[in-house]
Parts: sequence; structure tokens; C-alpha cells
Amino acid sequence: MTLDDAVFWIDWVVTAVSALFLFLLGAAQEGKPIGTSYVFAAIIALVLGGMVMPFTFRILCYDGSGAIKSWIHVVVSNAVGLLILFACVAAGVKTYGA
Repeated sequence: MTLDDAVFWIDWVVTAVSALFLFLLGAAQEGKPIGTSYVFAAIIALVLGGMVMPFTFRILCYDGSGAIKSWIHVVVSNAVGLLILFACVAAGVKTYGA
């Protein structure tokens, strides 16, 4: 297993944003009210996960050849990705379950 095989933050962020938007879509189709804070959370997750994180991680966690620098960089980037995933799922469940 190489360092690049352990990088999962990209998958988790894409899953998080997709899940949140599906929860919001499901709530809207059932006529449930969607709070402004949840729409804001969806926009923040999309911007953070789609633009800010890749750019920041490219600068901080990857070297000039595109390989991740060390195991600590893998752990930190995956932890940030998991936080985004947990926040999006919690917001989506709260919206859809309301």
C-alpha cells in the first residue's frame, strides 16, 4: 500500500455533498420546509469541498510531482474530509427527518 492508496478525503467530500443535496431534494419533494441554515450548509460544503480543499491540500499536502508528502498529511486530509462528511449527513438527516 502506498501513501496515495490511503487518500480518501476526495471520495468522502463528494459523497458528503451528494448526500446533502439528495436529502434536501427529498425534503423538498415531500413538501418539508428547508431551513436557510441547511441551504447555507449545502453551499458551504460545495464550495469548501469543491474549490477550497483541493487547492489548499495541493499546496500543503502534495509535493511538486503530485505525490502526497507523508502519512501525517494523509491522516489530516482524511480527517478533514470525514468532518465534512459527518456535518453534511447530520444536516441532511435533520432536514429530511424533520
